[in-house]
Amino acid sequence: MYNKVIRRKLKERLLKLDNRQFKLFYGMLVHYWVKNKYFISSQNFLNLWCELNYLCSEVDESFPDPYDDCELLKSYCQAHPYYFIDILEPGLITDLFCKYLDDRLNILVAILDKLTTGDLRASYEYSNKALGLNEDVDELVVESLEHLKTYEKPGGKKILI
Repeated sequence: MYNKVIRRKLKERLLKLDNRQFKLFYGMLVHYWVKNKYFISSQNFLNLWCELNYLCSEVDESFPDPYDDCELLKSYCQAHPYYFIDILEPGLITDLFCKYLDDRLNILVAILDKLTTGDLRASYEYSNKALGLNEDVDELVVESLEHLKTYEKPGGKKILI
C-alpha cells in the first residue's frame, strides 16, 4: 500500500514540474545516482535510459538509432544531456520515471516539493540531510545552474537559489 501511495505522490509532483525544473531534478537524480547509487537501481537506470532512447528515436528522426551506433548515441547524449525532456511529452517521461525509480522515493517526493517552489538550494539542503551527506550545497547549486545554462533551451521558470 505504501508503495502505491508514494508512487502516486511522485507522479503528482513530477507532473507539476516545468521543463527547466525537470532538468534540474534529473541533474540531481543523476548526481546522487553516480555518487551513491541512490534512487534507482543500476538495472533500472539502464532500462530507463534504453526506453527513453528508443522513444526519442521514434519521435525525432534526427535522434540516433539506439540499435545502430552505440558511440554515436553516447556522443549525442553527452552533447544533449536533457535530450529526452526536450523531445518527449512530460506525461510519458513521468510515467517512465515512476516505473523505474525504486529507492528512497519519499526523499524524491520531498525534493520535488522544494523544486516546484523554485528553491533549488532547499532541495539540495534537504537531500544532504535526508541522505546523511555533507556535500557543499553552494557548489551543487552553482554547478547545477551552470550545467543547465550550458545545455538549456530558452523558456522555463526562473529557479531561485
